[in-house]
Amino acid sequence: MKEYNLHLEEVKKMFNNGNSEFYEADSYPWRESIRKFHPLKEWGSIEKAEAYLEKYWLEEEEYLNKWKAKQDKIFINQNSWFPDMMIKPEFLILPIIGGKVFWESIPPMLNDSLNEIGETSIVCIQNTFNNTYSGLPFRLKYPVGIKWEELNIGHCLTDDLLIGIDQDFYVFGENENWGMYSATRALWPVNILAFKPEYASVFLNNFKEIKLPEEYLDEFLPIEYQKRMPVGAY
Repeated sequence: MKEYNLHLEEVKKMFNNGNSEFYEADSYPWRESIRKFHPLKEWGSIEKAEAYLEKYWLEEEEYLNKWKAKQDKIFINQNSWFPDMMIKPEFLILPIIGGKVFWESIPPMLNDSLNEIGETSIVCIQNTFNNTYSGLPFRLKYPVGIKWEELNIGHCLTDDLLIGIDQDFYVFGENENWGMYSATRALWPVNILAFKPEYASVFLNNFKEIKLPEEYLDEFLPIEYQKRMPVGAY
């Protein structure tokens, strides 16, 4: 039995057993951009969610045996939330527009960057500090090159990941020279790219169009993060 099967009843509760009233409401965040991949009649499909988990779920044994050590080499604070410092001091950082872990502009920019540095995997681990999240904690692994459309195919399940409201995520891969902390719980949600100095030009060039606006830095980004931005970032 797959590990995630133990959580499917919880998944059903998360999505109201297929009730799409929230999804159909005008207040639903980013509804138009996501609906094009989610027919209303399929939004609450547990079968769609299960198929997505079958394809991308990262089993706990693999996570602990391989990926946790890599996560620990990038992220210094895994017992807290942003705005505490979450990135180890040997990394530079670039704040980019957040609100979701993966919104439409991020996958192509991330894929271009990771291809340049020889990365093959994108691991996404939910920060469950204080156990404030009552649903199914995400632990997922994607191949580099995955398109935004593919990230959406989990329907109700991936709405929670793509919208990312009140959830934080650690994003990293095989290459221990980069990472991303997705601070969606913050007052101003931000995704924080982290990279070793030798890769600064790669990430600066690819993400220059969606970096956090300069006028928001002092208000929403702690000074310790600002000090870690590479020369030429702004």
